[in-house]
Amino acid sequence: MKDSYLLTDSEAIALEALREYVPLFNDTEIKYVVKMPDEWLHLLPIVMVRRTAGTSEDPSYLDQAVFTVHCFASTRRDASLLSRLVRKGLVDASKAPFVSTIEGGSMFRFREIGGPFYSAGNDNVHHPDVFRFVASYQLMFRPVV
Repeated sequence: MKDSYLLTDSEAIALEALREYVPLFNDTEIKYVVKMPDEWLHLLPIVMVRRTAGTSEDPSYLDQAVFTVHCFASTRRDASLLSRLVRKGLVDASKAPFVSTIEGGSMFRFREIGGPFYSAGNDNVHHPDVFRFVASYQLMFRPVV
């Protein structure tokens, strides 16, 4: 019987890939998070990356994760551009494929589920001077063995 591998932390790998492929926006470091900080207005631009679903073609080896990505900026134009740059970063990292230096895994396939699109948000993140674009992507991960 074939041994199974411990699947990697897909959120951590996606964040590491984005920090490498899209570190700056308009000469400002992008703040990548999985949870919005309490005091976040002064941290723009912010990209929140969350795994929201997933499955596995082979549960002993492959992780097929769905992520929702929220891009926050001070103008609608900047939020739109940021979301498209993040999308490009995920596409490029997946094509490489991206190998994590921290998690011992790789990200190797990209599929767009929906977006990016403008979203006014909810009471937790809605602010008149902040714009948000949201998208969902499916990414494949596997352990590096």
